[in-house]
Order: sequence, then C-alpha cells, then structure tokens
Amino acid sequence: MKKDEIKIIKDKETGNILINHKDWGHWWFDVSALCFSFLDENKNELYAGDILRGRHTVDSASFLDWIVQAGLKPWITSKDTKGLIRMFNDLFELQKNFCSYGKNKELTIEEVVEILDKKLESFLNE
Repeated sequence: MKKDEIKIIKDKETGNILINHKDWGHWWFDVSALCFSFLDENKNELYAGDILRGRHTVDSASFLDWIVQAGLKPWITSKDTKGLIRMFNDLFELQKNFCSYGKNKELTIEEVVEILDKKLESFLNE
C-alpha cells in the first residue's frame, strides 16, 4: 500500500483521525477510537462498527460477524463488502493473525492495537 493511495482526514466533531485507502471504497477506519465507518460521498456516516465494543479480546468470528452484518444492509453492494474485507485485511492481516490454517485465534485488545500500530506505521512510511 502506497502513501499516495491513502487519504487521512480529521473528524470535525471528535477530532479523531480517519484513514481510507482507495481499495476500501466508502470504508474509513478511525485510528483514534478503533472504529470503522461507511461514509457516503458527503462524509456522512451510514454504518459503523466498534472493534473494542465491550471486548477484552478479538477473534476471527468478530471480523466475520462485522462483515456479515454490513453485507446484509440493503444499500451495501458487493463492492462495498469487498472493500470492508480489504480494509480489515490491510489493517489486521486477518489470515496471519486471526485464522491461519483454518484455526481461530483470539487476540487481546493490546495485541490488536500493536498489529494496527505496526501496519499504520508501515503505510505512512512507504
């Protein structure tokens, strides 16, 4: 992923930093709050999910649940669902960190944040 393919904006209301890659389509990731959002062309939030949402751990079922929930929205297209999967994989390397060899892996929030920090640093330094 190249630096010039990433958009970074600051949320006017919260001051949080949101990132988007061209392959993610309308999906944005809030780096500050560990949330993901589907934003329309005017940057209005139509759908959101929270990686932390009362959890102490995250596993492959968590990601699958978010993908299925979003994919069932009538206004989410197949291309949008693919963008969500690409975003999750770009940020968290799903197969490597959560489901390699078909085995579920459960990571602590701290481990998830560490993975995300490394990925974001590599994105911004490319």
